[in-house]
Amino acid sequence: MKNGTLILIIAGVILLGMSGAAAELEAKNPSRVPQDDGKDGVDLVRRANLPAALAWYPDFVAHGMSADVAHALCRWAGIESSGNPLANSKLGERGLLQCSKATALMAGGPYTQVEWDSLADKTTTRDTHARLAVQLYEWLKKRALGYVKDAPGGELDGVWYAKMMHQWPADFHGKASVSMHGPAADMARELGARWATGAPHSLHRLRAANVVAFGLPEPWGTT
Repeated sequence: MKNGTLILIIAGVILLGMSGAAAELEAKNPSRVPQDDGKDGVDLVRRANLPAALAWYPDFVAHGMSADVAHALCRWAGIESSGNPLANSKLGERGLLQCSKATALMAGGPYTQVEWDSLADKTTTRDTHARLAVQLYEWLKKRALGYVKDAPGGELDGVWYAKMMHQWPADFHGKASVSMHGPAADMARELGARWATGAPHSLHRLRAANVVAFGLPEPWGTT
């Protein structure tokens, strides 16, 4: 057997092994890989509308949020924490909207050390949890819109851009920037077309932002 043939056989065995390992990993951890468009979108809408999350509506309104934004923040809480203010993700994220410690306490970040600690404290009041969620949202919105060309002024535009920033800041700046610009619904449609094939994780976070802001995974035509 020639050396070239032997190398090809060995490479094939290695690739098959890698493929099997990846399949096994996905079977054990289905949440690691976004499902197809229909199932992924349906699941996001279901989570966004959990009763425990929707119950935060009056709390967000009490902290100055309009009806539209309050409903959107409820959907955000549903997707991220199931409406549980003491939710703590595997990555150590805390709060209704979920925030990592690195983001929370970064220079100019949304929280102080005391506020960060309170997110994991069972004695923290419901009112405080709502206030801290709103505080995170407003910080993310301001940060996101600072990178958006022709930034829109609509409330749900702000929610959508804030949620996109929350999930993947690299979409807004650096080499991975997707050149965010204009109304959120138009930008969402543009990214949906751009990520239609070969970008399942990008599509997943796009659908999540769409559901949070507009209530639908593909809100094409929404104004």
